[in-house]
Amino acid sequence: MTDLERLVLRNCNLSGVIPGYIWKLKTIQTLDVSFNKLIGTIPDDISARSMLKFVFLSGNMLSGDIPASILKNGINVDLSYNNFTWQGPEQPACRQNMNYYINLYRSSAVAGTLKNVLPCTEDLTCPRYGCSLHVNCGGNDVAITENNRHIDFDGDAHVEGGSARNFRSDKYWGFSSTGDFMDDDNDQNTRFIETIPSTDLSELYSRARVSPLSLTYFHYCLENGSYNVSLHFAEIIFKNDSTYNSLGRRIFDIYIQVLILNDEVPFRVI
Repeated sequence: MTDLERLVLRNCNLSGVIPGYIWKLKTIQTLDVSFNKLIGTIPDDISARSMLKFVFLSGNMLSGDIPASILKNGINVDLSYNNFTWQGPEQPACRQNMNYYINLYRSSAVAGTLKNVLPCTEDLTCPRYGCSLHVNCGGNDVAITENNRHIDFDGDAHVEGGSARNFRSDKYWGFSSTGDFMDDDNDQNTRFIETIPSTDLSELYSRARVSPLSLTYFHYCLENGSYNVSLHFAEIIFKNDSTYNSLGRRIFDIYIQVLILNDEVPFRVI
């Protein structure tokens, strides 16, 4: 295994700690052990960091501080959904204007929900509270009239993708996106918006943000209360033709604070 370049053991029900020799592999470029039950810490000395480009540790129970050893120019590190120490503005993972991407969304087990969602932040107060959110995923800002009701959708088409991205809007919402399209031979991962050139579809359904591993939208500073949540889907990638494109099928889970739908298949091409 001394020449190993990619190690992907995603959602394999792994437990225990990440073996120390993994962090010492000289040639490894991609380490993906996301969505397991791994515990332990990230070591202070990572000799494999010279070649590492992608580190996906999302959805585990890792803890401790996030050392500077995991950070280097050009690396993409996803630490979301773990139990790390909360990262304040003064810690290495929160350095500004550095040439790396790190996703810290819900990466720590802290008591305050807002603190969990907004790492690297000094001011954690809400100047005002809202009671609604409408997002045009992957599209532009658009106004829709539905059942005689005017709705303004906020778009995120202007936001670049990234293998470990945590975007926050000035309107108190954002998204967490992670994963690498390993077949595109593109380490910059610019292929995160899909578009279908059609005049038949509403603007809400003609563009979409895609993510190879995990995509989470969040809104903070909401008033307490009960909310109606509507998710709208349209398939714009798989084609209904006689080629291999027609073999595609979507299966994924939907969480709205807790798991709502498991192995959901909203659209299937046969």
